Amino acid sequence: MNLFDAIRRRRSVRKYSGEELSDGEIGWIEGLLEGERTYQSDVSAGAALLLEGKRFQEDLSGVVANYGKVEAPHYLVLTSEGTNKGYVEIGYRYEYLVLALTATGVGTCWIGKGFDDDVLEDYVSIPPGQTCNALIAFGPPASDQTLDEIEKPHRRKAEDFVINGDGDALGDEVRRIVDCLRRAPSSINSQPWRVGIEDYAIHLFMRKRSGITRRFITSLSVMNRIDSGIGLCHLEVAGKKIWGDSLIENLSKRDRDGMSYIGSLVCSQG
Repeated sequence: MNLFDAIRRRRSVRKYSGEELSDGEIGWIEGLLEGERTYQSDVSAGAALLLEGKRFQEDLSGVVANYGKVEAPHYLVLTSEGTNKGYVEIGYRYEYLVLALTATGVGTCWIGKGFDDDVLEDYVSIPPGQTCNALIAFGPPASDQTLDEIEKPHRRKAEDFVINGDGDALGDEVRRIVDCLRRAPSSINSQPWRVGIEDYAIHLFMRKRSGITRRFITSLSVMNRIDSGIGLCHLEVAGKKIWGDSLIENLSKRDRDGMSYIGSLVCSQG
């Protein structure tokens, strides 16, 4: 299975079989991390494998009582500089890993951070200037969490994400690409993505939260930036499959009213 097909099978797996991945599978993941893609190479971000998921959950249960909602055999600890660019970078880089794991039948789930960094001291080393901003739970899924193709995901329609022009008039290729974007995971299924269409370019924006929301749900603002990076990954995977020679670029386009510019999928034939 390739990454494009994995987009239609990826789901947030919250129950796992209890088995751990083999040493060979962990070695394969370590290789993927060494060759990870980057969107903004000047941004400080990284990931560390936390393999002792059960012990981690036991330690964490005394810190955050309700954190045990996603008990997985392994976790990926995602760190970055504490900037909007850092959060976007996390989403972009590590959704590629999520799709690669999905393609091999490994379950995954993006989860927000609900604890202080010092809880991680016995498990991973956090680079100077970075902090943990999210985790990815992963492992063999429970028997009722199969990664079958999702024909009709619980998402907005593709045209609902378009901010310029008539969404109902989307061409077939662009609609297929935007369909991959709308299938991306997002915090509390908030689906913060919006797109502007220009011939062979799709510009990705993030819908801004109100001042009141940002004040009282700071973690959601951070996670929506991560969600935007995840969406950028889905656009790139879909663009390369459907348009062929295409890439993600930062065109420094101005933010629109109520929206922040994230990046653009650009096709060379445009």
